[in-house]
Amino acid sequence: MPKMNKKEPFFHITQPGIQRPVPNMQETFSSKAAEREKKRTASANNVKDLNDQETLGTKEHEELAENERKEVVVKESGKATELIENYEAENRENESESSLAPHIRKRPEPSFKRLKSFKEMNTEERINYLLNFPIQLPPVPCVFETEAGSFRGVLIGKTDELIEIKLLDGKTRELQIQSVKEIRMVGIRK
Repeated sequence: MPKMNKKEPFFHITQPGIQRPVPNMQETFSSKAAEREKKRTASANNVKDLNDQETLGTKEHEELAENERKEVVVKESGKATELIENYEAENRENESESSLAPHIRKRPEPSFKRLKSFKEMNTEERINYLLNFPIQLPPVPCVFETEAGSFRGVLIGKTDELIEIKLLDGKTRELQIQSVKEIRMVGIRK
């Protein structure tokens, strides 16, 4: 057999010399600040163009350029303060005109209200809770204690003065709301 020359694998991958960007998570951006910076650079470029046009470096030309720079800075700062004052005045007017102004300054409330536990509710609230029980969950068997006795079952419906209960043996019974002393959840017992 002929002798085979061993060669290195012919697999070349050239990697570009790219530096990975380093993110700065604490950096903030303000569009107003960016606009001000843009105006400053534009005014500085205008002044630089004036200086480039001047071939003679006389003191008079330098003083004029310096005065122009100062005027631009003074105008910009005057415009900026004027814009800020106008903005604040508009906000004050809007707040005073707005009917929501007293509500804006209140302490923010949580978006979810705390629900009472079933034990903390009164009889009327318990009946409404059981009527509006989530559809996804099976109905909860309860003990309805009245003056005449106690009944185990599931609340089916309610009218102005009566509640309808389906007892655990499948029968239905109507009770007067005023006669119900207590409602307790018991769950299914086997």
